[in-house]
Amino acid sequence: MIGYAPITSGQTGITTSVDITGSGVTVTVPAGGRYVKITGNVLFNISTGVGNVACYIMEGATQLGLGSIDVSSGNDNLMTVMAIVNATAGSHTYK
Repeated sequence: MIGYAPITSGQTGITTSVDITGSGVTVTVPAGGRYVKITGNVLFNISTGVGNVACYIMEGATQLGLGSIDVSSGNDNLMTVMAIVNATAGSHTYK
């Protein structure tokens, strides 16, 4: 493992696409590059109604992974999103 970002407190009031506070991880890939597996586990709950929740894995403006699920209020939902990328040598920030 070359990076890890545990988040232990919730974030509320999300109504549009936002960065989850504390979710970014910067890693340094060694010379020659490497395949990097990025996994996000997200527990969420919507307060009213029904809707669709999406979770993206991003590097800058590039979308590397996407998970999407339809949910209804009052239920805890766990989503796992994963991306495997062929990262070049150097610094990369994923969120």
